Amino acid sequence: MGVPATLLRKLYVKNSLQNTPTGFRFQLKNRLAPATLRKFGNLTVDGENIPMTSISLLLEGGQYSAKELDGRRSVLFHVNDTLVVDVKGASLAPGIHRLTCDLYVEEVGWLHIPIEDEVHAESVAPRAEFAPA
Repeated sequence: MGVPATLLRKLYVKNSLQNTPTGFRFQLKNRLAPATLRKFGNLTVDGENIPMTSISLLLEGGQYSAKELDGRRSVLFHVNDTLVVDVKGASLAPGIHRLTCDLYVEEVGWLHIPIEDEVHAESVAPRAEFAPA
């Protein structure tokens, strides 16, 4: 039994899809239950796969490449933690974009998180960084 898409949509932080000087980013906030992230799967934007080598994951506890979460390493994703998905490469054109972010969570299996958000022409966010814990 999978987690319903309506519940998964609550993970996405609305209006967090923004261009950065090096690409784009968005945020997921754990509003559901403590989780152990084991794998980062596919990230698609408007039906196109984003290369795993372009994706960094930022949590308050550190920064990881998407390839680091390969099932052998896990990252705790506590309630109220925010995960920033930072993508290097091309910026997104202004307008509405549809994304799907796949995460494997030890407690429930694969989560296919549907995202729909708008990038505004004037929005360029600074690169997300967290101070070391």
